[in-house]
Amino acid sequence: MDEITLDLHNYPENAERHERTAVRGIVRRGVRYLMIYSRKHGDCKFPGGGRETGETLADTLFREMREETGYDVLPESLREYLTVHERRVSIHGDLLCMDSHYYFCEVGDTVHGQQLQDYEIDEDYEVRWLTLSEALCCNRAVDQADSTPWIQREITVLERLTESESSF
Repeated sequence: MDEITLDLHNYPENAERHERTAVRGIVRRGVRYLMIYSRKHGDCKFPGGGRETGETLADTLFREMREETGYDVLPESLREYLTVHERRVSIHGDLLCMDSHYYFCEVGDTVHGQQLQDYEIDEDYEVRWLTLSEALCCNRAVDQADSTPWIQREITVLERLTESESSF
């Protein structure tokens, strides 16, 4: 799996360190990708989220994909893509050290209801199928990066996918 380190250097020098592991799914159908779109801020991100105690990375992806999108990941479709080692200020003002593991995967055709957490409801998340250029356009237009601290990570992954899209 390829790795990228993304250090925004926007955290206090002696900030308390908070570590997190997340897993995100890249699902492509034709030229469109499954994205989570925030109607509150206008940004897009790949579905996924934080690993809970005792979960494997695959288990986390299966759970998060179902919760955020209503789709079930087809387990046999998982392929490692990229890990982003992210260092940035967290929403609490401390240093967030997060490793986001991105996997290519496919989902079934059945769509269950979303099971969003309160903060996701507040962000007004919805499922959208977008091209890479549409998702990049949305993210580059967001002018509230403080309220969407993940935006640079997602732009980085979207740009990398754009560069290599013709190879898959």
